[in-house]
Amino acid sequence: MTLIERGEPGEVYNMGAGQERTNLEVSRMILALLGKPESQIQLVADRKGHDFRYAVNWDKLKELGWRPGIEFEDGLKQTVDWYVQNREWWEKLIRKKDFQEHLKKNYE
Repeated sequence: MTLIERGEPGEVYNMGAGQERTNLEVSRMILALLGKPESQIQLVADRKGHDFRYAVNWDKLKELGWRPGIEFEDGLKQTVDWYVQNREWWEKLIRKKDFQEHLKKNYE
């Protein structure tokens, strides 16, 4: 609604939250939420052209008065809970042939 009410037509607005975390930090948080040990983390070599940082400049959106409505940790918990409660939905997706081929091509 912030963009509809105050944004400029044709302008690009990056949505961020200023709550950067490393992949390893997020992995540890997810495992903790699932009650799983950190020993399940397996470090792998970076892929060619791999991004070392994911961040956006969301200053223009902040100038319009938009702020995230939920803290990172709370949003991550809600997301993990959704996947736990909807296991049947995502398990169908990972069994599909194209997904299995993607895994083989990129991670074996």
